[in-house]
Amino acid sequence: MKEFDPNHLKWQICCCHVTTAAYLVGSVELLVATVVAIVLIPLSIHAHGSESSQILYASASGIALIWSVGEVVLLCDIRLRHVHRMNIYVFVQGIVFILMLFLIISIFLARQLRHYNDAGEEITYSGSMFSIVMALFFAAGATAATIYSIYVLLLLRRYMEEEKKHMEVVKKIQSIVKEQSPFES
Repeated sequence: MKEFDPNHLKWQICCCHVTTAAYLVGSVELLVATVVAIVLIPLSIHAHGSESSQILYASASGIALIWSVGEVVLLCDIRLRHVHRMNIYVFVQGIVFILMLFLIISIFLARQLRHYNDAGEEITYSGSMFSIVMALFFAAGATAATIYSIYVLLLLRRYMEEEKKHMEVVKKIQSIVKEQSPFES
């Protein structure tokens, strides 16, 4: 069996260890999800315009709250080394982030493309190239961040699996040594 080396270069991401990178990614995502929820909850309560805008804001804030709770549980699972849940986090993170991305882009475009007349009534939607380009840049950045965090989680899962196998071998060796030690004295 190959010796498990937690300091091997394959467990390094950029300038830090895979567990540190996972903590950083999880903490940043928790911060982002919390800020998004804090911003969207008042908007869902005080949304101007149609009922669909209120539903859109409420859905986005609900997803952000679920995302926040998921990130807290992820950070706890990294600490407790729950290997079996890493695939679930990868899957759920992909789904939640895609939904959140869709909702944020929808909100962004809806706010940028809405026009009102002097009486405060909604006139029409018009295409703004700047808004569309900004939404596409945001989508590209969010997609890159999601791919990176999924990569970190997959590498962390592999690290935890190898660490678990190594610890099982160490425990077996320790139990064999304990069994043989009374006979030697």
